Amino acid sequence: MQFEIRIERPPWGGLSIWIILREGDRRYFVEPLELVFKEIEQGRRLDRPSLSIDERYAGPFMEALKRAVEQVDMGPVEGELKATKYHLEDMRKLIFEKTVIELRKPLYVPAGFEDELIVRIGRVKEAIKKCPEARNVLKAIFPDVID
Repeated sequence: MQFEIRIERPPWGGLSIWIILREGDRRYFVEPLELVFKEIEQGRRLDRPSLSIDERYAGPFMEALKRAVEQVDMGPVEGELKATKYHLEDMRKLIFEKTVIELRKPLYVPAGFEDELIVRIGRVKEAIKKCPEARNVLKAIFPDVID
Protein backbone atom coordinates (compact mmCIF):
# COMPACT_ATOMS: atom_id res chain seq x y z
CA MET A 1 0.00 0.00 0.00
CA GLN A 2 1.30 3.44 -0.93
CA PHE A 3 -0.26 6.88 -1.03
CA GLU A 4 0.49 9.53 -3.63
CA ILE A 5 -0.55 13.02 -2.67
CA ARG A 6 0.01 15.93 -5.01
CA ILE A 7 -0.64 19.52 -4.01
CA GLU A 8 -0.68 22.33 -6.56
CA ARG A 9 -1.41 26.04 -6.48
CA PRO A 10 -3.54 26.83 -9.53
CA PRO A 11 -3.23 30.31 -11.10
CA TRP A 12 -6.69 31.29 -9.85
CA GLY A 13 -5.61 30.70 -6.24
CA GLY A 14 -6.31 28.21 -3.52
CA LEU A 15 -4.97 24.67 -3.46
CA SER A 16 -5.68 21.59 -5.56
CA ILE A 17 -4.99 18.28 -3.81
CA TRP A 18 -5.04 14.83 -5.39
CA ILE A 19 -4.97 11.71 -3.21
CA ILE A 20 -4.28 8.32 -4.81
CA LEU A 21 -3.86 4.99 -3.05
CA ARG A 22 -1.91 2.17 -4.69
CA GLU A 23 -2.48 -1.37 -3.47
CA GLY A 24 -0.71 -3.95 -5.59
CA ASP A 25 -1.77 -3.44 -9.22
CA ARG A 26 -4.82 -1.39 -8.28
CA ARG A 27 -5.17 2.35 -7.89
CA TYR A 28 -7.84 4.24 -5.97
CA PHE A 29 -8.52 7.94 -5.66
CA VAL A 30 -10.37 10.02 -3.11
CA GLU A 31 -13.48 11.40 -4.75
CA PRO A 32 -13.54 15.17 -5.02
CA LEU A 33 -14.70 16.79 -1.83
CA GLU A 34 -15.28 20.37 -0.97
CA LEU A 35 -14.39 21.91 2.34
CA VAL A 36 -17.57 23.49 3.62
CA PHE A 37 -17.22 25.57 6.74
CA LYS A 38 -20.19 25.82 9.09
CA GLU A 39 -20.33 28.18 12.02
CA ILE A 40 -20.48 26.56 15.42
CA GLU A 41 -21.72 28.00 18.65
CA GLN A 42 -19.15 29.00 21.25
CA GLY A 43 -18.48 26.07 23.58
CA ARG A 44 -20.30 23.50 21.44
CA ARG A 45 -18.59 20.12 21.33
CA LEU A 46 -18.22 18.53 17.92
CA ASP A 47 -19.42 14.93 17.70
CA ARG A 48 -17.48 13.86 14.61
CA PRO A 49 -14.10 14.83 13.14
CA SER A 50 -13.89 16.60 9.79
CA LEU A 51 -11.93 13.68 8.32
CA SER A 52 -11.40 10.11 9.55
CA ILE A 53 -8.85 7.65 8.22
CA ASP A 54 -8.75 3.95 9.02
CA GLU A 55 -5.82 2.97 11.27
CA ARG A 56 -4.09 0.88 8.59
CA TYR A 57 -4.00 3.90 6.25
CA ALA A 58 -3.23 6.60 8.83
CA GLY A 59 0.59 6.27 8.99
CA PRO A 60 1.22 5.94 5.23
CA PHE A 61 -1.28 8.74 4.55
CA MET A 62 0.43 11.14 6.97
CA GLU A 63 3.89 10.33 5.54
CA ALA A 64 2.64 11.02 1.99
CA LEU A 65 0.93 14.21 3.14
CA LYS A 66 4.13 15.39 4.83
CA ARG A 67 6.14 14.81 1.63
CA ALA A 68 3.52 16.61 -0.45
CA VAL A 69 3.39 19.62 1.86
CA GLU A 70 7.19 19.91 1.86
CA GLN A 71 7.17 20.10 -1.95
CA VAL A 72 4.42 22.67 -2.43
CA ASP A 73 5.49 26.20 -3.41
CA MET A 74 3.50 28.58 -1.24
CA GLY A 75 4.57 31.61 -3.31
CA PRO A 76 3.10 34.58 -1.42
CA VAL A 77 3.99 33.10 1.96
CA GLU A 78 7.64 32.92 0.90
CA GLY A 79 7.37 36.50 -0.36
CA GLU A 80 6.04 37.59 3.02
CA LEU A 81 8.99 35.88 4.72
CA LYS A 82 11.41 37.73 2.44
CA ALA A 83 9.70 41.02 3.24
CA THR A 84 9.95 40.26 6.96
CA LYS A 85 13.64 39.40 6.53
CA TYR A 86 14.34 42.75 4.84
CA HIS A 87 12.28 44.55 7.47
CA LEU A 88 14.41 42.96 10.21
CA GLU A 89 17.58 43.97 8.35
CA ASP A 90 16.29 47.55 8.22
CA MET A 91 15.56 47.37 11.95
CA ARG A 92 19.11 46.21 12.63
CA LYS A 93 20.48 49.13 10.62
CA LEU A 94 18.23 51.53 12.48
CA ILE A 95 19.16 50.26 15.93
CA PHE A 96 22.68 48.86 15.76
CA GLU A 97 25.12 51.34 14.39
CA LYS A 98 28.74 51.87 15.19
CA THR A 99 29.10 55.43 16.27
CA VAL A 100 32.07 57.65 16.77
CA ILE A 101 32.11 59.28 20.16
CA GLU A 102 34.19 62.39 20.60
CA LEU A 103 35.84 62.29 23.96
CA ARG A 104 37.92 64.89 25.72
CA LYS A 105 40.43 62.24 26.65
CA PRO A 106 41.31 58.98 24.91
CA LEU A 107 39.04 56.03 25.63
CA TYR A 108 40.70 52.94 27.02
CA VAL A 109 39.48 49.83 25.17
CA PRO A 110 40.71 46.56 26.69
CA ALA A 111 42.23 44.00 24.33
CA GLY A 112 39.57 41.76 22.81
CA PHE A 113 36.83 44.40 23.02
CA GLU A 114 37.74 46.37 19.89
CA ASP A 115 34.66 45.16 18.03
CA GLU A 116 32.15 46.05 20.74
CA LEU A 117 28.81 47.29 19.49
CA ILE A 118 27.53 50.66 20.57
CA VAL A 119 23.74 51.01 20.65
CA ARG A 120 21.94 54.30 20.88
CA ILE A 121 19.03 54.06 23.31
CA GLY A 122 17.21 56.77 21.37
CA ARG A 123 17.42 54.65 18.23
CA VAL A 124 15.88 51.69 20.04
CA LYS A 125 12.98 53.83 21.25
CA GLU A 126 12.60 55.37 17.78
CA ALA A 127 12.44 51.89 16.26
CA ILE A 128 9.63 50.92 18.64
CA LYS A 129 7.64 54.00 17.62
CA LYS A 130 8.08 53.16 13.92
CA CYS A 131 7.38 49.45 14.36
CA PRO A 132 5.39 48.54 17.49
CA GLU A 133 5.62 44.84 16.54
CA ALA A 134 9.36 45.01 17.27
CA ARG A 135 8.76 46.02 20.90
CA ASN A 136 8.87 42.48 22.35
CA VAL A 137 12.05 41.58 20.48
CA LEU A 138 13.77 44.78 21.52
CA LYS A 139 12.58 44.38 25.11
CA ALA A 140 14.18 40.91 25.16
CA ILE A 141 17.46 42.38 23.90
CA PHE A 142 17.38 45.51 26.09
CA PRO A 143 15.37 44.60 29.23
CA ASP A 144 16.89 47.43 31.28
CA VAL A 145 16.01 50.09 28.72
CA ILE A 146 12.46 49.25 27.66
CA ASP A 147 9.71 49.15 30.21
